[in-house]
Amino acid sequence: MKTKNRLTLLISFLLISGSVFSQGISSSTTDSTLYLFRQFTDGSVTLKDGSVWFGKLNYDTFRDQMQFLGPNNVIMELGEPEKVSNVAIAKRHFINYKNNFIEFITNGPVFLGLKIHTSRIAKKVGAYGTSSTSSNITPMSYTRINAIDITDLSVTENIKYHTDLNFYLINGKDIREIKNQKDLLKCFSLNKNQLKQEIKSENTKFNSIASMNRIMDWINGKGIKN
Repeated sequence: MKTKNRLTLLISFLLISGSVFSQGISSSTTDSTLYLFRQFTDGSVTLKDGSVWFGKLNYDTFRDQMQFLGPNNVIMELGEPEKVSNVAIAKRHFINYKNNFIEFITNGPVFLGLKIHTSRIAKKVGAYGTSSTSSNITPMSYTRINAIDITDLSVTENIKYHTDLNFYLINGKDIREIKNQKDLLKCFSLNKNQLKQEIKSENTKFNSIASMNRIMDWINGKGIKN
């Protein structure tokens, strides 16, 4: 109980039901799963003071929130993520970096981390069913009714979702975001020429999990650390 009390919890009733979520959305809208896991899964939250909390967890890629099931299966979010050191869900591991949860997706000693973010793209539906982009990638809007968040979707909008893959290189305590070749080469300045040649040879894509995994396996296989 002491450990649980150390977590400041903010109750957040979220929209889960697929039928409710799709309310007011045309059938042409791309379906999207906003959670990293299909269901809330057994895991643990380790705080920076070393205490551990166990429960059923999931990651909301839309809100960038680590969430868990509270009493009566109410979905809750961590109210003070800055106190969290790391999270484990099933056999997958996440670290807290600037209050963002980054998942380890390769083995070390130099690790590759990934944060998935889902954005909403709304298109206004005009006359005769035509559509035009009403905005670029924008946050979802919500209307709070009786302490329950109901998604405020206009019947005149088509809603689609876009997934961004944000990669991080984790080398000991050094964590750097990797958006392109330049970012990766900066992490290995002593071996940048060799690494640059491998990137070209493998046609490394910095928006592909498989491609980034391959270049990291090559880096670790060569024993490159700086």
